[in-house]
Parts: sequence; structure tokens; C-alpha cells
Amino acid sequence: MLSLTENVEAIFDCRIHCRMKADACGLEFVPTEFLNDSADYIDALVELIHERMEQSI
Repeated sequence: MLSLTENVEAIFDCRIHCRMKADACGLEFVPTEFLNDSADYIDALVELIHERMEQSI
């Protein structure tokens, strides 16, 4: 699990810093969602947790 600090750092590095670099190079920057923001990712985690819980019973 990532801490708040790691998430803020990732947002800065991936969204703000990269946008600045792209702008400096004359490139368009389009941010995408982070994997851990995806509903599909969360659903997959829930499924894995349920499977592991059933295995431990």
C-alpha cells in the first residue's frame, strides 16, 4: 500500500514534472489515470482478496 507521501510524489513526478518537460520540448502532454485509480484494478484486488480468504477457511 502506498503512503500519501508516495502518492503525492508520484502525482508530481508523473503529471506536473512530465508536463513541464513536454512543454519545454514543444510536445503535447496528456495524463492518464494511475493504475491504482482504475475501477478495474480495484475490482481485481477485491477478487484476489476474496479468493485468498476462501482458501484460508
